Amino acid sequence: MSDEVANFNLLWSPMNLLQDEQDVNPDIDEDLENVLIQIDMLADQGSTEVCPEYSLETNTTETTNTCIATVPTVPDTTHENMELEDKQFDEEFLHLDDNGVQNFLDKQQNKNTAKKSFYDLALVTRFLKKKKETREIQTIPVVELDSLLSNFVLTVRKKDGQEYEPSTIRGFISSVERKLRRHKYGHSIMGDDNDESFHLTRETLKAKQKLLKQKGKGNKPKRAQPLTDEEIAMLFDKNVLGDNSPKALLNTVWLNNCVQFGLRGVSEHYSLRYVFI
Repeated sequence: MSDEVANFNLLWSPMNLLQDEQDVNPDIDEDLENVLIQIDMLADQGSTEVCPEYSLETNTTETTNTCIATVPTVPDTTHENMELEDKQFDEEFLHLDDNGVQNFLDKQQNKNTAKKSFYDLALVTRFLKKKKETREIQTIPVVELDSLLSNFVLTVRKKDGQEYEPSTIRGFISSVERKLRRHKYGHSIMGDDNDESFHLTRETLKAKQKLLKQKGKGNKPKRAQPLTDEEIAMLFDKNVLGDNSPKALLNTVWLNNCVQFGLRGVSEHYSLRYVFI
């Protein structure tokens, strides 16, 4: 085999393209020819650190030695080497522990209910301290707690010595029930009557409510009487409702929200948005 064949260069030469173009257009620009010759010389030298930059718009040639040749990298997408770049997007479920769940439930609880539970539990805690009981409610064994709560139901009074309403005492026990359920106590105060757990508390509560009703407690109407059409018309006539003043307009909006949307508490009115309508 001859030396000419052995030293044959397989690299592509831009001069080949130039020769092809000259066959078609013999008037090709000399500047372009010079640039292509420089590229061909750099390819022969095996240089990978410099590259020419040129522009044909104004027949000028700009050469720089700061262009570094780079080889494009192809990411490894094999199953073994693939990593999650966006965990928030790729994870199907967010991480949430029991405390996070409880915090969510506490935020969703009605503010008035939360305030009442806080007051009721503080009252029960004061009663337990009177009984020399310093343990947390959820840590007291069911037999002992049943005895303490039944005693609480019978003896609790207002600060002026008056009896509470039957529904109020029932609310005290409901607040304790919520606290026990939140701490996974395992027994329900107001559960099935066949359940012996807190049987004494349930029976004491029934007897105390019956006694209070005999004394005239608990005879309040269970719900407010709705306004009649005549009463609503009278409120408009007296400018309590209507659009004659900002206060009257606010009263009208409040009444319409109650009647049309069934809103009750203050928080429901406050959190109402146009998108909910």
